[in-house]
Amino acid sequence: MEVGSDLEETPRSGVSLLTKWLKAKGFSLLSVMDPEEWPNSLRLQFRSLNIGLPKGCRIVLIGSVGGELWEIIRKNHWTSPDPIDTYTIKTIEEFKGREWSHAKIDWLYPGTLPVPLQQLSRQAGWSHPSLLGLDISPKFGTWFACRAALVIDLNIECTLKIESQSPCDECVKKPCQPKCPAGAVRSIDTFGLNECASYRILDGSPCDYQCMSRISCPVGSSWRYTNEQMNYHGENALIGLKKFYS
Repeated sequence: MEVGSDLEETPRSGVSLLTKWLKAKGFSLLSVMDPEEWPNSLRLQFRSLNIGLPKGCRIVLIGSVGGELWEIIRKNHWTSPDPIDTYTIKTIEEFKGREWSHAKIDWLYPGTLPVPLQQLSRQAGWSHPSLLGLDISPKFGTWFACRAALVIDLNIECTLKIESQSPCDECVKKPCQPKCPAGAVRSIDTFGLNECASYRILDGSPCDYQCMSRISCPVGSSWRYTNEQMNYHGENALIGLKKFYS
């Protein structure tokens, strides 16, 4: 996947305009990154996926927190089998048509490539690895998500990386560990993915749609998804797990 090499300049106000546009649409997280500033290991992951990163391009990472995006889509945009991705793409394409019509973008996510979203989130400073196998934000806990990642051939300003410490490092009681009936929540480096998945796909599993360990984590609890939102994402994830593990 290649983007054009004739990169164009755009005013520094471009990022502030995008930030305001996205915020009004339910997207609270935005990071604009220069891949030339990444560690070589992350650049190699993109190279292995045949994603071109020409000099001067930018990676734009967009995310949501809590239930704001969910409520906007649920009330007004639940019009397709995959409403969140559909709404996300439509929102960004609309902004491009208004402000960046001359730019070329390549969608990385949503898409078919296994783009390393967790590594991108960490590079943006949004999150850290957690005991749950999910990434965790010091502010939002695990109640956030990357919704889009794209390459743009505009030499726009980069956002500042958020510097923070992992909340798991400061958590003494670790209430998530005893709440996992599968014994998958052990440490950041040894999350038991197979144990978690095998337990979730059991008939009548209490972990089918919701993770009790995740709910027990106190970090960012005020941003916790509603049961409806958790069940929606949990059901979709369970369908994928059953295809892979059954």
